Amino acid sequence: MRALLAQRDEAWKARDFQAWSQADWQFHLEVARASGVPLMHEIYEGFGDVFHGAKMVQRLAEGFDGCLREGHETLVDAIEARDPEAAARTVIENLDYCMTWMP
Repeated sequence: MRALLAQRDEAWKARDFQAWSQADWQFHLEVARASGVPLMHEIYEGFGDVFHGAKMVQRLAEGFDGCLREGHETLVDAIEARDPEAAARTVIENLDYCMTWMP
């Protein structure tokens, strides 16, 4: 997961938004897989096209942070610590942030 986040960061800095979106999406798929709930992974795989479309719209907004720690690095930290409350908190923070950038 951390390798995917590093790829995401590099792509964002290079303004390669397609690579950024793909690395970010792969990260989220790995998180779903790590949950141990096969249905969650299947659901994530099913709405990948919608996710990519939303991410590509967001990145066009001036000031959007495409490498937010919440819901990403902080989520991996919570997963490694086996802290479901911290994981849920950081996911909610990330979703709240992303929703503020939706058109």
